[in-house]
Order: sequence, then C-alpha cells, then structure tokens
Amino acid sequence: MSRRRRLALRMLISLLVVGCLLVGSWFTFRVRREQLMGMRPRRVPVVRPADSELAPLRDVEFRSADGLLLRGWYAPSKNGAAIVLAHGYAANRTQLLPEARVLMRAGYGALVFDFRAQGESEGDRLSFGDWERRDVRAALDFVAAQRDVDAARLGILGFSAGSAPVAMVAADDPRIRAVVIEGTYTSMKDALHDQSGRLGWLWSTPALLLLRASGIDVNAVRTDTAVARLSPRPLLLVHGDQEPDYVQASMRKLYAAASQPKRLLVVRGAGHGKYMKAQDAAAYEHELLSLFDGPLRDAMLPQ
Repeated sequence: MSRRRRLALRMLISLLVVGCLLVGSWFTFRVRREQLMGMRPRRVPVVRPADSELAPLRDVEFRSADGLLLRGWYAPSKNGAAIVLAHGYAANRTQLLPEARVLMRAGYGALVFDFRAQGESEGDRLSFGDWERRDVRAALDFVAAQRDVDAARLGILGFSAGSAPVAMVAADDPRIRAVVIEGTYTSMKDALHDQSGRLGWLWSTPALLLLRASGIDVNAVRTDTAVARLSPRPLLLVHGDQEPDYVQASMRKLYAAASQPKRLLVVRGAGHGKYMKAQDAAAYEHELLSLFDGPLRDAMLPQ
C-alpha cells in the first residue's frame, strides 16, 4: 500500500472515530439534559393498598394516542358517573387513593392511573403537561367506554403537575361536567420562574430553551388560559395554607382567571397534597362531593 493510501486510510479512521465520539457525546448530552430537567424521574413503586374500601379497584390498562401503554386501577361506578384522577410529578396512582376512596363511598366510578414514565406505565420521559394531555384523553376514553358509566357524566381531578393536562383537556372535552384543580401552577413558564428563586429568569430562560430542545411545547402548557374556558362547568380550586407561597399565589391567579361557576378552597393545616390529612379534611371532602354531585346528578335528568 502506498504512503498516500495509508495516509488517506488513517484520516478516514480518524474521522470515523471523531464522528462516533460526537454522536456518543450528543446522545449522552441529551440523556443528561433530560435528567437535569427532571424529565426522567425515578419511578416510585406501585403498592396495592390493603384498605378493604379500595378492594373494588381492579387492574386496567389502555394506550395513549402515541402508543404508550398506561396502567392504573379502576373501581366500577354504582351511580353511572365516574371520575378520573391524575397524580402529580414523580409519583404514581396511589397518590390520589384518599380522594378515590371518598368518591367510591359516594358511588362514583374512579380511575387512578400512572402518567407516562411514572409508576408502571410505559415511556421513559415526561413533559410537565404537554405530552400528558394524550394520557388524560386516553384515561377519559377508557372510562367513557365502561358499561357501568354514562359517558355524559364524567368528572376529573388533577393534582399539582397533573392539573395542567387535566385543565387543558377539560377545556376542550364536553364529556367532562366538573373539574377539580389542586396545588398547581399557572403555566410552565411561571412554574420555572417561581421555583428558580432569586435566580429568576437567569435560570428559567435557559431551562425553557432546554425543554424546547427536548420537543416540549412550553407555550402550550397554560393552566390559566384553560380554566378560563371551562365555564359553564363548575370548577373547584384547592390548595393548603401550608403550601409554598408561589403555589398559593398561583392558585389565586387561577381563580382570578377562571369564569363562574368557581370556588377556591384553602384547606387549613394542609401542605402540598396533604388535604385529606389536614384539620380541614372534612371540609375538603364535602367540597369534592358537592362539586361532582351537582352536575353529575343533573346529567341524569331529561335534556
């Protein structure tokens, strides 16, 4: 082999090595970026409760529009109406079992499910509300197809990060007759800004750019504009008086943005998501049932 050919071969091998390193670095950066942004949270194991009141819950699964298999538990309805409950960030279906128990006692069907990339559902990334809209729609379609449920008598509850996709889907889905939004943010942009503390936009602006680079439509995740479109369906907004200040401020902003009928419940002694364990738990339970009982019972009347 001539010297020129040996030199060309070495250059080719060098270029291939550099190319492989660049490709490997890109994939490594992408994974690290998504880990840094919290898009790949550690999964919380799903443990079936021993509570006899929750015994009617059965294992179910259904697919999102983009093909992910989502898993959850469903308790059949005794009154023809059903509620979908959507958990918060880095959690799973068990987070809202206290609320499901209350609704089951009242005869409602209840579906608690794991969002994508959490619990036992498929997926390796989440998007803080953007892609999760597909999960909420799939959950609603599953419940509406059950023989024990009147598809015109559906309610929905979203907690924390689960509230954004719930509100956005509810704004466009007339099957949903009543909505509960708990302890959440007004928009993805506001959430990043609020949680960045003193760094403010110096941190949130590059964070938004990284989320966009991951394929997330950060402008679409707007709980505030969604709640404004729920009327005339009733809306209950809930937060605890022990939650972070920015959460309480966000909930007040959501209340101001929403149209009537609406109600803001501040649960005394409750931290983030601890409403059923607070001193005001009875008031919280009463408000939940009052919200759903009205429109879902009225839906049985002749139109």
